[in-house]
Amino acid sequence: MKQLVEAPFTRLWMMMIVASLVINVTLNATVSSAEMLKSLQRPVLSQPKVGDSYGGGIIIYLNATGQHGLIASATDVATANNWYDAKMICNDFLNGYGDWFLPNKQQLNQIFINKNAVGHIPDGVVYYWSSTEASETDAWYQNFATGIQKTDKKLKVGHVRAVRSF
Repeated sequence: MKQLVEAPFTRLWMMMIVASLVINVTLNATVSSAEMLKSLQRPVLSQPKVGDSYGGGIIIYLNATGQHGLIASATDVATANNWYDAKMICNDFLNGYGDWFLPNKQQLNQIFINKNAVGHIPDGVVYYWSSTEASETDAWYQNFATGIQKTDKKLKVGHVRAVRSF
């Protein structure tokens, strides 16, 4: 008689455990779907162009597809820093993004070419550091008054403008 009473009780517990697992899996799937929907709703520029504010800065370059490129910070990240400081400063979290870096000399030239669109470039002779090294002691910089790129000692004072890819 004891076995007859225990069997339905055991089956009932097993059914409750299975039901709770099904509900748990369903709820987790619903949360995952909602999170996925949010990620798909991120703002996307349909026709991005150089000079647009986007991704924490200003677009300075677009690839052939027009959907990916390079963004420059809208203002200098720092001024009066040597090359070593410039590299470290650009790796900091900025405008909600943590993937900024010091531009190489070609990327820095894109900022110069589009400096009116980027804005906030100080007047006069202003030197901006690039990440491109010329030697153990020298690196490339660009004069934003003339556009000329040269090398100089890494300890020289210069401005810093960070970039990031999108």
